[in-house]
Amino acid sequence: MMQIQLTRALEAVAADALWGASSTDELQAAWGDHCAEFADESPERARLLKLFDDRLEILRLAERLGSYLRAG
Repeated sequence: MMQIQLTRALEAVAADALWGASSTDELQAAWGDHCAEFADESPERARLLKLFDDRLEILRLAERLGSYLRAG
């Protein structure tokens, strides 16, 4: 029971770090800092990878939009 709660807490911290990243570099760092501790085929890692991919797409779109706005 305690292991399940610990795993959920670690996943929540990792998800917060991924969601809180404000650039693709920060997102990559958050993945390396928080997500490597989960086994490759674990359901937690799969959920975090989905969040990573979604957040990466959002950040890339935001960066592209920013470059369009700066270009005028």
